[in-house]
Amino acid sequence: MATFSKGMKMRLVLARSLINRPRVWFLDEPTTGQDPQHAVTIRELIRAQADAGVTVFLTTHDMTVADRLCDRVALIHEGRLLVVDTPRALKLKFNERAVRVEHRASNGSLHREDFPLDNAASKQAFLEKVRTTDVETQGARGRWGSSWQGGKPPSARVMADPHLVSCKVWA
Repeated sequence: MATFSKGMKMRLVLARSLINRPRVWFLDEPTTGQDPQHAVTIRELIRAQADAGVTVFLTTHDMTVADRLCDRVALIHEGRLLVVDTPRALKLKFNERAVRVEHRASNGSLHREDFPLDNAASKQAFLEKVRTTDVETQGARGRWGSSWQGGKPPSARVMADPHLVSCKVWA
């Protein structure tokens, strides 16, 4: 085991944690140190265990992982539980309602523009940009995937790197 990579050690620990077929499974940053394909496999394994009736508690700082795997998310900052809700409800409550559009200028440089969705003029500007520009990417923009800097959870503002505990509870 001394010659194993960090990712291989993590996969081994994950496999060992399943030997006794736990009904409650605690995972700490299960995709850390994994290449993208192994991370997908681990997420699929977590989902399969949940589908088989295992209750999974997952700690992560990666809100994308929390969003993909969790029914409920709890945010903890400096030992205090700030909020518990579904990923969707938290995104609706704390995300900026905006769309980011990326397109190439005539000189080939990449431009990014954000269009807030809370006013008619911005919505019109977004629609005009999409109609008149070769858009490379577009998507929702918000702080869900970063660190909640802009949202203000109840009872405390979460600073740049909150300790996040995301919980998926299955029965």
